[in-house]
Amino acid sequence: MGWVSALWRARAVSDVHAQGRGTGVIMEGVESRLLMCGDPHVAGWTAPAARAVATDAVDATTTMRLTPGGATAAGMTSALSPTTTTSPVFMATSVTTTVWSPAPSARQAVFEAQGATANGRLYSFGGFNGSLQATRTSYAFNPATHSWSRVADLPTKVTHAGVAVDGGRIWIVGGLVGDYPNNPATRDVWRYDTKANAYSRGPSLPSARGAGALVRLGRRLHYFGGLKADGTDAATHYVLNLDGGTAWRTAAPLPNARNHLGGAALNGRVYAIGGQHRRDETYGNQTSVHAYDPGTNTWKSVASLAKPRSHFGSSTVVANGSIWIIGGVTQGRTPLSDVSRYDPAANRWATMASIPAARKAPVAGLLGTKLYVTTGSSGDAAPQVTSWVRTV
Repeated sequence: MGWVSALWRARAVSDVHAQGRGTGVIMEGVESRLLMCGDPHVAGWTAPAARAVATDAVDATTTMRLTPGGATAAGMTSALSPTTTTSPVFMATSVTTTVWSPAPSARQAVFEAQGATANGRLYSFGGFNGSLQATRTSYAFNPATHSWSRVADLPTKVTHAGVAVDGGRIWIVGGLVGDYPNNPATRDVWRYDTKANAYSRGPSLPSARGAGALVRLGRRLHYFGGLKADGTDAATHYVLNLDGGTAWRTAAPLPNARNHLGGAALNGRVYAIGGQHRRDETYGNQTSVHAYDPGTNTWKSVASLAKPRSHFGSSTVVANGSIWIIGGVTQGRTPLSDVSRYDPAANRWATMASIPAARKAPVAGLLGTKLYVTTGSSGDAAPQVTSWVRTV
């Protein structure tokens, strides 16, 4: 009996989410090998559907029986040409392949830092050390020199601030000031000038907020969600005009008040992704995703996350018309290595190749075609310096 093998790579089409059922096509970063046993004598059959792998496990093995003239999987036709009248039996095996590669380590081990890319560099501002002490120390990564360099310290020991970029300026809005647990929310707004390497004050928020999300959509900044000064969740949504605005105005509130959420602006919409209730990382993580339409001043629910998730505010990235979220935390205070990508046209989340290790509250950013992720905690408070990079 002869053996024929075929290899295909399933990339960027993974949809293991369903609604948490774990079914779907083979995940990105997995190579699937078909081993066919049978005498090659008669042509006429085609490859099986890629949905043979029906488990969240990456290293899954599935047996599939095909008959001559069977259905062809969408976008995939077998390169094999068996010639047998018997019904061949296939075994599909999946093995993880390397999508992420090591990148230069950060200069300090932190998590809950504020991160953004501007002028061809990835910035990491402040963060917590392993003793949950906040630092003002900040760095920038230059891909041209493959190195990190020190930049001006933050004006205050702030963590959990919202971050957005407007040209060469990085806005750092709200946040929690000081060492945990005595780190109250703040109204402070700072603008970091990447060319001058200096900070200046911006219009203060109407109320103190920490762990909310900030995005720039056109010439407006949107800050939404977060923790209030009393530690309860905020649904408030503030908007600042970047062209001469001196005060934040109020817009439609979030349907689900939450903090430690991700935010993104894409295709004329503002997205509020995941998050948690109060300071509850054990049971309070959320799957909710909402999209805001500034034309109608309304939010609507869109496809939910596959699992409850928070702590990826500075690792939410827009790339190639999609929203990527990297790492974070799920129920039980469990850090994640998950990488998920949202396609707004399809209103669907896809499971992408995981980062090599779990990271809570890392920093990520897109530089050209390279997506970088750095720092973050491997446990409850175990900050790391490890960095990784992949092509998108």
